[in-house]
Amino acid sequence: MIRPASTIMIAWLTICTTAWFALPAQAQDEGWSVPVDLSQPVAPFPETGVQAIRYAPDQAFPAIAVDSQDGLHVVWSGGIIERSQAESGEIMLRRSDLLFYRAFRNGAWSPPTDIFASDRSGSIGRNAISAGRDGRLHVLVANNGTISYQRAPWNDALQARAWTRPDPISTTDSYYTALSMDNQGILHAFWTQIVPPTDDASAHACFRCADLFYRRSDNGGEFWSWPVNLSRSALNTGPPQVVIDASDRIHVVWSEGRQTGMYRRSDDAGQTWTNPAILGTADEPVENITLALTDGRDLLAVYSGRLTGQLYTQFSSDDGASWTPPAPMPGIQSSRNQVGSSSIAVDAAGRIHLLLVGSSNNAPDDAHQLLHLTGDATGWSAPTVIMDNPDYMPEWPQIVAANGNRLHAVWFTRTEDISAAQSTTGADTWRYQVWYSRKQLNLPAIPAAPLFTPAPDLSPTPVPVQPSPLPPTPVPTLDAQAVHAPIVARRRPAWELDGLTTIFLALLPVIGMLLIITGLTWKNRRR
Repeated sequence: MIRPASTIMIAWLTICTTAWFALPAQAQDEGWSVPVDLSQPVAPFPETGVQAIRYAPDQAFPAIAVDSQDGLHVVWSGGIIERSQAESGEIMLRRSDLLFYRAFRNGAWSPPTDIFASDRSGSIGRNAISAGRDGRLHVLVANNGTISYQRAPWNDALQARAWTRPDPISTTDSYYTALSMDNQGILHAFWTQIVPPTDDASAHACFRCADLFYRRSDNGGEFWSWPVNLSRSALNTGPPQVVIDASDRIHVVWSEGRQTGMYRRSDDAGQTWTNPAILGTADEPVENITLALTDGRDLLAVYSGRLTGQLYTQFSSDDGASWTPPAPMPGIQSSRNQVGSSSIAVDAAGRIHLLLVGSSNNAPDDAHQLLHLTGDATGWSAPTVIMDNPDYMPEWPQIVAANGNRLHAVWFTRTEDISAAQSTTGADTWRYQVWYSRKQLNLPAIPAAPLFTPAPDLSPTPVPVQPSPLPPTPVPTLDAQAVHAPIVARRRPAWELDGLTTIFLALLPVIGMLLIITGLTWKNRRR
């Protein structure tokens, strides 16, 4: 049952089915900066010599986070390729995967550094990063089918030794990730993981399909709760996206089998969850669902049709209990058959910023543009093109808002580069690069939330005592329940028997010696 929409939602539904409007506030915003290549430089192996190492050409799947001190943090997957010669004379190429990290502080990017290494090729995939109010970066690394957790202080994250050892929080066959910290400092981790079929019918319907799992940590990642399966579906689960509101309600969406969108909410920091709500349209299957809080509470879901690339929106003004019917967005299409092709951020004025891979109506059908749209209750802006190059195909866009008035975007592209791309087989001619761009908004900055401070020590102040020459002998204190607990045994206690056995074994050497002396004495007397 669809409940009556609020006034704001009615305005949204009205503008979603009309042509583009120019947003007056956005007219004074700065444009997007020229995209910057964040990737490690890639070059062919040297022509002379055999032993050599170079960066792999496929660097992809960036994740981005901003901290409360206006610092920017980006991680992405990549690797190195080592060339060597076997004893037989054969040239060997060996690849190792790496997780790269760069930080933007004081107006400059740090050099790329690797913070995680794997000895396998193609093992590091979609990762997640969160800059918590505890002054630390928290990262989920998808490595060889297992999701691992690491953390490091913001200011020391460029040093590999500052990162904790990888702590696996999932078993095998895990892939997509999402991570966020709430206002109480609790970490919320989501990932997809293949589950074994329960019967032959489910195995035939969806072979090696994944469900969405969740764990939480209320002590900064030291310990994690037991995994919870949030989807339990016969269809395959797509990438999750999570937002946490000011009341620490957790809202998460994902796609099921590239057919429908799903939504769930937790009101108690992930301990219980509402029943799943289905999002989508009857006109076609949908995918690539993303979520935002439009005014701090109302929910906006955006997804695309898998057959046409048509964008749709749905709204909820009651914390996801009910949703408006899907409304198509005119004049723009999302790229079809591309997972994770959109992302949403909200600025200080409550405006929606949608970053997606697609094309406007006046672009060629095969165009792959990186587009930015701004929406509020007065309308949607015309799409702004951030990258449009037929030789570069943008994928996996991610957008965040810093202090409410600055947008940061990352994505990766793939292009054919025969000269630089040499994989472990020598046949891959695709080059993947990670890109960054920013946009300054004509809005006042929102004061950043302060860092968490240690809880005050409420223990009584100790009374000073005169030092004694010798430390007092500690007196053990037994628990009262243990002292008065009844003795429960399946047989009679055998404490005395065990003690006598120990004494007898200890006296055996003495008894043996006495027997030898007695025997010698008796023998001498007989002489």
